[in-house]
Amino acid sequence: PERERRAQTAQMGGPNADGIVDFDTLKSGFAWLSNATSYEGGYQRPTYEEIAKQLGADGKKTHESSWEQDYHVYEWVTTGGDFLLLSFKVHEDGSETWNSSSWSNSLKD
Repeated sequence: PERERRAQTAQMGGPNADGIVDFDTLKSGFAWLSNATSYEGGYQRPTYEEIAKQLGADGKKTHESSWEQDYHVYEWVTTGGDFLLLSFKVHEDGSETWNSSSWSNSLKD
């Protein structure tokens, strides 16, 4: 129960988080994340908090039916339909670190 409480507390994307950001913020956040997690960036594993700060908003919890105790998925979107979908590894202390990314092609242009 204590571990679950910590994990729930660590989940920044509250029930009302919609993950909506503007395109420029989404694109610059994606560029930051791509660099940080690349060879040049030292294959970092940014935390949920670091990524949410770069994107200026909490992500919307998504794919909750497939959430597991050790993996969570959040999405940031624009009103135009561009998106950045990120999965996070949940650690014993409840912290979440980046695991993988999916994105709309417009972010690579």
